[in-house]
Amino acid sequence: MLSRGNTVPWKTLLKDFTGDDFANPKPFRDFFKPLEDWLDDFIQENNISVGWTEPDDY
Repeated sequence: MLSRGNTVPWKTLLKDFTGDDFANPKPFRDFFKPLEDWLDDFIQENNISVGWTEPDDY
């Protein structure tokens, strides 16, 4: 699949590889849900700031 590089549109490759031109992200989300939940709890419990704001000393 990857050997065709960017010579073929990704949806065509997906159809050739899986037989479908739609990729459902739900299985990936379900798989990583426990990690996401753990990270959310860890961030909240440790009062970790999440985001892209720069420190004042820049």
